[in-house]
This record gives sequence, C-alpha cells and structure tokens, in this order.
Amino acid sequence: MNDAEVECEKRRALELQMHVVDLESQLSDSTLKFETLVTELEVSLLEKQTFLEAKVKDFDNDKMRYDMSVAEKDEVCGEVDNLKAEMRSRDIDFKQMEEQLNQLVSRQTGLVFESGTDKNTVEELRL
Repeated sequence: MNDAEVECEKRRALELQMHVVDLESQLSDSTLKFETLVTELEVSLLEKQTFLEAKVKDFDNDKMRYDMSVAEKDEVCGEVDNLKAEMRSRDIDFKQMEEQLNQLVSRQTGLVFESGTDKNTVEELRL
C-alpha cells in the first residue's frame, strides 16, 4: 500500500467516524424524543385514568341516588295502593251504611204511618 492509499483510507476512516458520531447523535436525539413521548403518554394515561376513576365514582353515586329514588318510589306506590284499598273499603262501608239508612227511613216512614193510623183509631174510639 502506498502513501496515497493510506491517506485515502485515513480520510475514509475519518469520514466513517464522523458518520458514526452523526448516527450516534441522531440515535441520542431519537432516544430522547422517544423517552419524552413515553413520559407524555404516561402523563396522559394517568390523567385519563384519574378522569375515568372520577367518572366511575360519579356513576356509582348517581346509581346509588337512582336506587334510593326507586326504593322511595316503590314505598310511595305501596302507600298509594294501601290508601286506594282503604278508600275502596270505606266506599263499601258508606254504601252499606246508606242502605241501612234507607231501610231505617223506610221503616220510620212505615212506623209514622202506623202511628198516624193508630192515632186515628184512638181518636175514633174516644168519640
């Protein structure tokens, strides 16, 4: 190998070293960008997880309020059904009492008529 070839190989080795340094720098930049992206994604994931946990908690609270409302509604419906049954029972009682009153009025009318007839008989006997 002559001097020119050695010089050519030295230049080539120097160029390759510079290219290696450049590639190492690019790798370092890419690694830094990748790590930054991973960190950003982790932060974003943590924020979304926190948001989701808050929404799940809100949902649980809303479900509990809904369940309580349904229970209250069922209780009120039960009370309404009881009141309706009580009203039906009272209506029946009122009808029975009205029938008894009509019978008593009819009986009283008969007694008054008989009483009038008896008075007339008494009057006639006195005369």
